[in-house]
Amino acid sequence: MTDIRHIQRADGLTHKQEQAIIALLNEPTVARAARSLGLSEKSLYRWLDDRAFGRAYRKARREAFAQAIANSQRYA
Repeated sequence: MTDIRHIQRADGLTHKQEQAIIALLNEPTVARAARSLGLSEKSLYRWLDDRAFGRAYRKARREAFAQAIANSQRYA
């Protein structure tokens, strides 16, 4: 059986890295995001320095921010 956590996707990220992006968006600190994933902070910071991961994280953060702005405009 294949371990899905280590399969690289087309964007160069593993399943665990995709989960890390979600955790970084949902948790208030890198430390709490790492803890929620069972990773060390050092690993998460190393991933943030990785070009593909950093690009994917920044894109997700921009999209989340744009969605938040759209929602606030809708309800204003």
